[in-house]
Amino acid sequence: MNSFPYIQMMRIIFVLFISSCLSLYSCLTLDLSKSETTVTNSNKSIHIPASIPGGIYSDLISAKVIPQDDIFYRYNDVELRWVGHDDWTYTINITLTEEYLTTQHQDLVLSGVDTIASITLNDHYIGNTSNMFVEYSFNVKPFLQLQNSLVIVIYSPIRLAQSVSLSLPHNVPPLCNPDTYHGECHINVLRKMQASFAWDWGPAFPSMGLWKPVYIYCYDDDVSLHSVSTHVLEAEDEWIVHIQAFVHTTMETRQATREVKVESVLELETRVLRQTKSHPQVERDAVEQGVLVVKGEMRVKKSLVKLWWPNGYGSQPLYNLEVILNHMNKKQSKSVAIGFRTIRIVQDPVPNKKGLTFYFLVNNVPIFAKGSNFIPSHILPEKSADYVTINRLLHSAMLTHTNMIRVWGGGLYESDMFYQLCDRYGILVWQDMMFACATYPATDDFLHSVSLEISQQVRRLKTHASIAVWAGNNENEVALRQNWYSTDKNQSLYFEEYRKLYVDVIRTVVNKEDPSREYLTSSPSNGKESEKENFIANNPYDPLYGDTHNYNYLVDSWDPASFYPVPRFCSEYGFQSLPSHSSLAAIATREDLDSLKTPLMTHRQHLSMGNFYLVLLIERQMAIDLNLNDNLKTVIYYSQISQAMSIKTETEVYRRHRSVLSDDGIGLTMGALYWQLNDVWQAPSWSSIEFSGRWKMLHFYAAKFFAPVIISPTLDFISKNSPSSNFPSFSNRPSSNSSSNKSPSRKFSSKKSPSLSFPSKELTLTLVNDLETNIVDNLMIHVSVYTWNSTTPIRHLSKPYTLKKACSEVAWTLPMDDLVKGYSFEEILIRASVTDSTNIPLLHDNYLFPSSLKRAVRFMKPAKVAILSVKLSSKDQYLVHLQSSSIALFVWLELEGLDVDERLVYFSDNGFHMVTEDHIITITAPNVTSQLINDHLQIQVFNNFKT
Repeated sequence: MNSFPYIQMMRIIFVLFISSCLSLYSCLTLDLSKSETTVTNSNKSIHIPASIPGGIYSDLISAKVIPQDDIFYRYNDVELRWVGHDDWTYTINITLTEEYLTTQHQDLVLSGVDTIASITLNDHYIGNTSNMFVEYSFNVKPFLQLQNSLVIVIYSPIRLAQSVSLSLPHNVPPLCNPDTYHGECHINVLRKMQASFAWDWGPAFPSMGLWKPVYIYCYDDDVSLHSVSTHVLEAEDEWIVHIQAFVHTTMETRQATREVKVESVLELETRVLRQTKSHPQVERDAVEQGVLVVKGEMRVKKSLVKLWWPNGYGSQPLYNLEVILNHMNKKQSKSVAIGFRTIRIVQDPVPNKKGLTFYFLVNNVPIFAKGSNFIPSHILPEKSADYVTINRLLHSAMLTHTNMIRVWGGGLYESDMFYQLCDRYGILVWQDMMFACATYPATDDFLHSVSLEISQQVRRLKTHASIAVWAGNNENEVALRQNWYSTDKNQSLYFEEYRKLYVDVIRTVVNKEDPSREYLTSSPSNGKESEKENFIANNPYDPLYGDTHNYNYLVDSWDPASFYPVPRFCSEYGFQSLPSHSSLAAIATREDLDSLKTPLMTHRQHLSMGNFYLVLLIERQMAIDLNLNDNLKTVIYYSQISQAMSIKTETEVYRRHRSVLSDDGIGLTMGALYWQLNDVWQAPSWSSIEFSGRWKMLHFYAAKFFAPVIISPTLDFISKNSPSSNFPSFSNRPSSNSSSNKSPSRKFSSKKSPSLSFPSKELTLTLVNDLETNIVDNLMIHVSVYTWNSTTPIRHLSKPYTLKKACSEVAWTLPMDDLVKGYSFEEILIRASVTDSTNIPLLHDNYLFPSSLKRAVRFMKPAKVAILSVKLSSKDQYLVHLQSSSIALFVWLELEGLDVDERLVYFSDNGFHMVTEDHIITITAPNVTSQLINDHLQIQVFNNFKT
């Protein structure tokens, strides 16, 4: 029934009548999670209890076989690699009663096996598995008895990957991960979580196990309702709910068509609607044997239901859909939650310009997609569906005004609970299929397995209102076109196999299973233009089409000029930072954390030259000497400032360009999904939320730069028609044409830095409004200019303004000479704010540093930020009153030394600037007191560090 209280009290009941019936359907399901289970390695030196669902690393931790009970401790990612080289045998002792054995049908259902396994029951071979994303079902009636021994041998994925790779007719590159990953080879030949052999943000733990439920399913009838799937299409004044019931049966389609009657019942508080259809469409499933697909539909007047909207655009009403199967006076039922909304990707020609638009239209409203990319919440698949963790991540995303999240193609199709939460929070899902940064086999067996995988996953997920688009892979189109893996020597072969997998197989299955959504062959891609170019575009990074990924670690990432040309939609962009010192301390010794250069810190950085790039970005703005970076806590703090400011700068470029179109067609940006939301361990990465659940500074900044309405101050934002000069570099900031990417990517140009003088002597204030309403009353724009030694501005200007809906527009340009009154760039800070006519803030303040901070710091005073008071305001919420002696930059607060689950702790603001003496924030934390917060709250301020 209802998974969440937000589901309205409305039910849609879809009834399959095969004969009149009153009694409940008789079936028995035995969940094997409670059965005695053990796991043994190949030489039987390890024999321990095991869990279902579970995995070998989790079982070894529970049995105290793994030192420190933590796979992430120090070098365990390498030292525990022996686990992945071994075979592991799971033995499940199953006790049944006669009631089970007297049923007509008895099936063993394996919801998820990781990955290559052989199965026997009571010494009888049952079958095998080869795809961790597929549910397998086996008829075990001939072998089942009162006492049973189910044996599942899971083979080493490392050895199997090597063996499969050697058996293929040609190489399927890349053969191995970069050495800096400390990973394994040939993951792309297995249908397994691609990141399990390591990635640039995660360790190699070649997982094995029964990562999803296993059960025995027994029933008497010749018909068994297995699952229900729906999609909703719009008609003129009604919704059409298309319903598919997947029925395991021995019946033929003609018999089912003749005997089945479909009734749809919509129950409202004051009325009941019924729709009945005799002789529904029935067809044999083309994917799975022994399955019939019974199709029905229900027409619902639009006036009877409310629209489902993305976060920030409206509410997310969901309706419970129950499917009941009646046969021989027995009933079966399945329930799902559905929402009513339309969605499509608009790719229309740009008038009088080259290129196509690319944006999501939901309920006929253009949506600026704001959010991030989601990687698995844990490197061990069996731990990827923890409710507290997933809810923390998605709720945290929702709090930053996220309306879209991309489930990245090297991880997992996430749990039902994940998508239910996305439905609840209004987070649209860009759903990649699980293929990333590689070529893949095109053998018949591989393609058949993929076809089954895609069919099962689309059927499972398409019911969710949050699913926005299907994408075939991550970066594989551009990898071929740009020859990342030296495929040019046999280019036609690899191009042909690419199209066979992502077009002939996956695209065909997706379009058949879900006609309500669009399918993109890759991300990035040029969308329709890629299709026009036979699905492999000449330049998949073309900013005039589709979506793109943008990485360059050599630019001045606080300078907006670094992010040109702007794309239509940026589905990946990011910069690294380090996690908090407390996160690292949990998996390291004190000596490991002496500096960024220790062996462990070097080992944890998987991006080639990653620490160099990280420090380089910091040096550009905050002047840390590479040879003197022995204070890791300082580097951590600076790295999080650098990441937050870099992604803020880039995001605001994209948001300012939603209404900008240059002469050469650049602009009309309608999506910004930064890389990445979350982490799988404690290491340098692109995440905004640490593995522990702690927010980095970036996540607090995302709540501001993703706000529905923002004010964005820039220098020299003069001509919208000249993108090459829109955001010139300033203050002698270095720039480079070199490019370094998280994965191979295009190069970006950057303007040569001008001299220290004002480039144009103009400050531009841009207002961006994602709302579908004009803001016409009492809107006041304020500009305040401060010197570093006073909280009293040297200049304050205000202007009334009327803001149009769904647009970005330049609201005010001001001569810098008038603003600064003879002060140099290094001596000033500019604050932009928006209030109503009574001076009540309407938006987050935004700040502009006219020069790099390393040039300005000599003018700054040290700032003493003290806790004035901590008061309980409501249950688990505390008001913290801070006071500063002077202007304080990047005030960073951390609760250290408290025994509290960080997934349950929230700060209302962090990493903020104090240009007034007082600032009040809210801390939400369970099981603490005002005194504990006062004692354990640590404060860092940029002004107080020597740079």
